[in-house]
Amino acid sequence: MTALILTYYSMNIDGNEYSNNDHVALSTDLRLLAALGWTITPLSTIVGAVIHRKLDPANKWVAITFDDGSWFDWYDLDHPTHGQQKSMANILRDFSQRHTGRSQPPIEATSFVIASPQARAQLEVTCMAGHRWWSDEWWPQAQHEGVIRIQNHSWDHNHISLDSTAVLHEKGRFSVVSTYQEADLDSICGAATSTIFAYPYGETSDFLVREYLPGHMLEHRLTAALTTKPEYVTNDSNRWLIPRFVCGCDWKSTEDLRTILQR
Repeated sequence: MTALILTYYSMNIDGNEYSNNDHVALSTDLRLLAALGWTITPLSTIVGAVIHRKLDPANKWVAITFDDGSWFDWYDLDHPTHGQQKSMANILRDFSQRHTGRSQPPIEATSFVIASPQARAQLEVTCMAGHRWWSDEWWPQAQHEGVIRIQNHSWDHNHISLDSTAVLHEKGRFSVVSTYQEADLDSICGAATSTIFAYPYGETSDFLVREYLPGHMLEHRLTAALTTKPEYVTNDSNRWLIPRFVCGCDWKSTEDLRTILQR
């Protein structure tokens, strides 16, 4: 192994145990990473090392990412079923206060957000029971502080519950993207700041990987793209197919994660 990218979903709250709450899992996992000597590293650092083939296994780098960009990433919230939940940002801040030093630099994670405000407004109704928990006013504050960087998770996720999406056919999948119009990744995140893309559903397409992303870099300004294929990041990783492990899918317990870290 060379480096790892771990992914959490802050909306994954179906209880208050490790197995059903990604906030509990993140808090526990951060302590395990520190105990095993891993350094929580900005995603951009790992991506840059991949691009220049300069990853060093001795560094034991791990990046933390979140997908979908709900309020749960940034704000503590009183969950209607499972009570008070500490935000991912505050979990990172608490860990940083205890561990930042020579071996652990200040924490920086990455949130991949859905760019379209219209899509998020509809998803609040279809996925969040009408709670206004998917707005974007926290993005500038997050970018300024740096504890969570904002990156692109597509315009509308081609989500199956939306009335219409940028993808012209077959909602609920991203592997069907096959035209320039469908692939246009412009977002209100700002082209100058959005440099890394995370494929919705972790799904890629040959058009994106072989044509659009490498062939239109002056337009989209992206440097890399992330899948959810559960593999280690190495100097041989394709910059448009960088793998990630997903909490709840690729590991479901501290023991599972320890196995991944020590494999």
